[in-house]
Amino acid sequence: MTTDNINKHRRIVGIDFGSKRIGVAVSDELNLLAFPLVVIPGFGHDPEKRGVRIDQTKQEILEVLKEKDSNVVVIGHSVDLKGVDNAIMEDANFLGRSLEEQGFKVIYEPELFSTVQATKIQGDSKHVDASAAAIILQSYLDRIKFKNMNTQIQSDSNNEAEEIIVAGTKEEISNKIEESRSVPVEKKEEFITIDDVMKVDIKIGQIINAEKVEGSDKLLKLSVDFGEDLPRQVLSGISKFVEIEDLVGKKFPFVTNLAPRKMMGMESQAMILAGSTGDILALLNPSKDLPNGTKLK
Repeated sequence: MTTDNINKHRRIVGIDFGSKRIGVAVSDELNLLAFPLVVIPGFGHDPEKRGVRIDQTKQEILEVLKEKDSNVVVIGHSVDLKGVDNAIMEDANFLGRSLEEQGFKVIYEPELFSTVQATKIQGDSKHVDASAAAIILQSYLDRIKFKNMNTQIQSDSNNEAEEIIVAGTKEEISNKIEESRSVPVEKKEEFITIDDVMKVDIKIGQIINAEKVEGSDKLLKLSVDFGEDLPRQVLSGISKFVEIEDLVGKKFPFVTNLAPRKMMGMESQAMILAGSTGDILALLNPSKDLPNGTKLK
């Protein structure tokens, strides 16, 4: 199946993958808008029931795809605040491979806080997972609609640039770009206002304890003192880049007014700031000692 199939007017199905529940959404016939559809059971964690649950889940998704005459599935790519895959992606990727083996096109759309956004929109209801799937699918549809992944090719007949939309896996995108002799689209610099900056609370926090999260080779659980009554729990996917002994007792800047997010069943209540390039990640240190909880401006 080629990427050209995506542009045909066949509905696209979106999936918000969870271990307990899987939200499903569907696009309209023109692939412009996403709508919540249904919530189905996930794979679960019970080893004795897991095999049966997986088969049931796959069957229900196949029935949706058949009913909606869809050949494209967009699965939310769940990452932590550092862009590292959450543990749930192991099962999500398994589902994606299963669908690909049956001839469906599977696209992974980056998603962050989709469930939180859905809950804010409609409240914490049994349909929130389907709404989260709609948010993921709408993100993909908008990305196509507004040509965020566009490249330009030179027209052989009139030497004018013709826009094309490239979508699909990384390999397909790379091949398409090489084939079309694309010219990068000029990007306009986007500015924010001082009001946007003031919305972000960045404070100095001192790490008083750090430990690896069981079942994850990427996450560290940090206990951070922000000068509040109790330390905050912060989860961060930096385990492969730092040593625990280099963290404890040290002070770092954190974003402290992000909505709390659950990872591996635990709540993260802030985000440590870091810079990265390639395989290198560096944490930021204040040049002078500041009291815990100092707000950076």
